[in-house]
Amino acid sequence: MIRNSSINLNHALALLLAMGVLLVGAMSMTQAAAATLDIAVNSSTDDAEENASTGAMTLSSADLEMPWDGGKRQQMGMRFQNIAIPAGVTITKAYIQFTVDRADTGGVVNLTVKGQKATAPVRFSTASYDISNRPRTTANVNWLPSSWSTAGANGTNQRTPDLSAILQEVIGQAGWASGNPVVMIIEDNGGDNRAFRAARTFDGASGAPVLHVEYGSAESGFQQNGSGLVSMEAEHFKTNVASADGHQWSSAGTEFTGYSGTDALRAMPADKVVQMSGYASTGARLDYQVNFTWTGTHYVWVRAQGPSTSSNSLHVGLDGQELTSGTNITVPVTGGYVWVGTIAGSARTSLNIGTAGPHTVNVWMRESGTVIDKVVFNHGCRIRSIDNQWRSGAKREPAEWYI
Repeated sequence: MIRNSSINLNHALALLLAMGVLLVGAMSMTQAAAATLDIAVNSSTDDAEENASTGAMTLSSADLEMPWDGGKRQQMGMRFQNIAIPAGVTITKAYIQFTVDRADTGGVVNLTVKGQKATAPVRFSTASYDISNRPRTTANVNWLPSSWSTAGANGTNQRTPDLSAILQEVIGQAGWASGNPVVMIIEDNGGDNRAFRAARTFDGASGAPVLHVEYGSAESGFQQNGSGLVSMEAEHFKTNVASADGHQWSSAGTEFTGYSGTDALRAMPADKVVQMSGYASTGARLDYQVNFTWTGTHYVWVRAQGPSTSSNSLHVGLDGQELTSGTNITVPVTGGYVWVGTIAGSARTSLNIGTAGPHTVNVWMRESGTVIDKVVFNHGCRIRSIDNQWRSGAKREPAEWYI
């Protein structure tokens, strides 16, 4: 309910907006410092080769021959220990740097790099097929390394392409903790017979594989403040994913001025397309990384604009899941931005946070052409004005809403 019944939800939120409570005072965006890590393989059992035909494991070779060792095709694994990456951060760059053990003999080498889908992968062992039996990430990267002609070289030609998507999938698993190890796996992807690139290992000459990681950015996530409030500008998304039919959230530009930050976003093209169900897997989506310190019900408000009755609705969800409490948020068509906090049928828009820590808040297009400026949510849906200029009735108490 609203304690002062003469002030409706839109007026209350507009009032708080004007006072800066939702724009500045309540903003709690984490400014995560960028960090760089270089972690070398540091144990004989942390790099390994597996014979593709027999499953036999080699743990003490002086080199990783990718992917042919003479007449044996093989796959390679590397385990990097003590990866000091907090859960919930954004990986901005990642690659493995190798050092040439010996010059190759020519030919095309075609490789695929994947990660082990585990939060605490164990060391390699002599058990047959120890690499093959490890679960893989969905994310993978193709690598076509050019010829390695000089022993000891360790430049860009001896470096994998960017592996950030693989590492992001690994650290995005429930149970990931800073300091856990990471395993990367390299497989043959159909290069020339017996062509190889030979890299040094922990057991060989100096120059074991090194995992280089950069993470964090100016807007890598939002931190819930002590009162349970989070305030997010629409343009400060972590990821912006196009729909299967080509719709995507794009800059609203000068046509829809009056936004609270540096821009607003519009679901484009504005062609009267509606995504009513199944949108979690195929819809145009914005992702916002939020570190929750409160659990339980969080009520959601969206500041948005509906240019027309066919361009005035969206969905919100949590961790990639559609929610009944976040489906079909309909924006009144007023010719400007308004706050809306209900779904179809007038039920309150809400998220239920089961565990504290990092979660992804999702915003999906429902109708193309809809414009979104800001998302605000709060634990228990309690927002208190701290501006004493606004009084309630003869008692002249500070304005206070329990919505």
